[in-house]
Amino acid sequence: LFSSLRHSDISNDYNDGANALKNFLHYAESLSRGDVALARQVLDGLNPLKRRPLALEQASRAVSEQIAQALRTRGWLAETQIGQSRFRCDVAVRANGDMQHQLGILLDITGNTGVLERFHTQPSILKAFGWQPLVVLVKDWWREPQSVLERIERILRNEMEDAPEEPINSVVADPQPQSIVNIETGTEQHPELQKTETGATASPARQPQRMQRFEFIDGGSQKFWEIGQSGCDFTVRFGRIGTNGQIQTKTFLEEIRTGREVKKLIEEKMRKGYVEVS
Repeated sequence: LFSSLRHSDISNDYNDGANALKNFLHYAESLSRGDVALARQVLDGLNPLKRRPLALEQASRAVSEQIAQALRTRGWLAETQIGQSRFRCDVAVRANGDMQHQLGILLDITGNTGVLERFHTQPSILKAFGWQPLVVLVKDWWREPQSVLERIERILRNEMEDAPEEPINSVVADPQPQSIVNIETGTEQHPELQKTETGATASPARQPQRMQRFEFIDGGSQKFWEIGQSGCDFTVRFGRIGTNGQIQTKTFLEEIRTGREVKKLIEEKMRKGYVEVS
């Protein structure tokens, strides 16, 4: 293609014909320079089905870089867009000198990925490979970036309470209205009357026969985590040492599956440095 003008010379791009020529010249110039990524971006911008995901992807990368840069100024090693194909971790964080990433930050901008993939599948995969996943809401970053950074650093320093995400990937067998079991009194309470401190409700469960207790003590962080199984139910209690903590109960269809889930959660805690106590 030989042309006496560049794509940037065309200013009346409100005209459909002029806009089409402008984009064609931009595409040709990009390929001539060997910038295949920019050429692909020009083509994607012409496709109505890809315009919205493309805009979301650009916004996601801008926020990712802001978060990564803020963490770098605080002494952490932060990289953006780690992964392959559509599965990319927006920000991967590790401490200086560490070979492996400690934390994988996922933004709530879904783009080409669906909500289920972003909020369930991707965090589950990261956890399976030893990462600590964290979904950050973009609106939170815009409104209170310091609070978001402090939360991220608490997790990196292992000071964050292991709250509502413990059995979050479990499939609850009973879709009927659920109740909360108070382990101390053995009484059940309806969710409309009271909720746990995290706001999460739990399904009816029998009193566990024995609670295994694990503790994590490191500097100013002193936490406990307990788990017990009774049939198809298992109950988790967690919080700071010296407090009653918070309680969650889950029910599975099969007792053997409940046992596997309990074993998996215990192994995860021990990998994080928790030690079983009598």
